[in-house]
Amino acid sequence: KHFLPKFGDRLVTSLTKTMLDGWLASMVATSADAERIRKSKDSANRVLTMVKALLNYAMSDPSNGLTDDSAWRLVEPFRDVAKPRGTRYTESQVRRLVRSAGDKAIANLISGAYLTGARYGELAEARISHFDAQAKTLQVNVGKTGIRTIILQTSATDFFKRLTTKRSPDDFLFVQAA
Repeated sequence: KHFLPKFGDRLVTSLTKTMLDGWLASMVATSADAERIRKSKDSANRVLTMVKALLNYAMSDPSNGLTDDSAWRLVEPFRDVAKPRGTRYTESQVRRLVRSAGDKAIANLISGAYLTGARYGELAEARISHFDAQAKTLQVNVGKTGIRTIILQTSATDFFKRLTTKRSPDDFLFVQAA
């Protein structure tokens, strides 16, 4: 959407840092609203990350004949534009969402996310053995950065105790009803 319309007909070897800097800057909104500009820079950074990954992948294959990655390696993302989402749900909103879930498995997943702050992928991969009721912790795998331990509140510990009762340690914590 952003890269190919501008550079799709060019050889990777013809790309320059100046061209890529201009392309990155072209994704930034022009506005009097500072928040709109910040968001567009944050989005541009995400697109830049994907494009760099694509170009690095192309460079890793010797058959592509690429020997210099400086054109994209030296392009700097915009600084201080990333910001966590400000949306926070109240307990009553979460209860309403859980009640409206299509089935018990989805309701459990929503509850687990609310109680831990973990991402969907982290919870989807979690096994019963990752929950430690004594230590009141849940270990989740965050992908490329590895495992992190979530310290659980009593309500979360109680929830996971109910969820794991009489189940094998090798089972996934969250399973879809058959």
